[in-house]
Amino acid sequence: MKVLSVSLQKGGVGKSTITANLAVGMSKIIGERERILVVDMDHQGNLTYQMLGNPSDVEKTAIELFTPGEKYKATDIVHNTRFKNIEIIPSNLALSKAELYTSQIIDAHNRLAQYLKQVVFMYDYVFIDCPPSLGLLTLNALIASDYVLIPVVPEKYATMAITQMMDTIKMARAFNEKLQLAGIVPSIVDMRYRIHRATIKTLETNFGNMLLKDKYIGTNAPLKDAANRRQTIFEYDNRAASYKHFQNLASYVHRLMRITENEKRSETA
Repeated sequence: MKVLSVSLQKGGVGKSTITANLAVGMSKIIGERERILVVDMDHQGNLTYQMLGNPSDVEKTAIELFTPGEKYKATDIVHNTRFKNIEIIPSNLALSKAELYTSQIIDAHNRLAQYLKQVVFMYDYVFIDCPPSLGLLTLNALIASDYVLIPVVPEKYATMAITQMMDTIKMARAFNEKLQLAGIVPSIVDMRYRIHRATIKTLETNFGNMLLKDKYIGTNAPLKDAANRRQTIFEYDNRAASYKHFQNLASYVHRLMRITENEKRSETA
């Protein structure tokens, strides 16, 4: 099982949209023989809404991981989605209480990693949508992950946001030395805007090949329409530019995760 978090402390960079479309794009590559788990660690529940339905209607969610004394089975908090090989651990506003329980839970920063160890043989890939903050929930996600993908809108303060995120990754590596940067992906990009073109050049100067400039996610009407219909671009319009963008990104992530998984198997053979 390989785990990837989509994380940046800023809101409005498309984390939930990327997580949902990346998971569905991956499912089309691997087929139904392999299974995917998506985890919504944002109490706003945008990923839950897109993949499952109204977050407020869901009973068992990620908050169970952080509730003192709560007894539940590993499968209790996992829900089926409309995709045959994708399941979800959803979230809703109740997850905003997680920080309140920190002092009452042993290893509060490690709860998600401990959970994923229980279901390691049930899934091949896990994608985690992180909240727009650098607190307990994001730290849980990074400690549980093999990779972190950083989406960034190429506008003012983009470099500062990435630098802050890099500091958080360093902190997470104190608990999880295997955590690697999958890349920095420009998101909600409109190449007609001079500021977007200029910022991408600046990001490339500052971060080199860590910037996945040829795998950027553009903004367009079909992607927005798909989100409004609670769909991914793969369900909505295969002619849209964003369809190709997410297809390209999913292929990159699949190759990255597959290579490291094969290397791991070779080491243990």
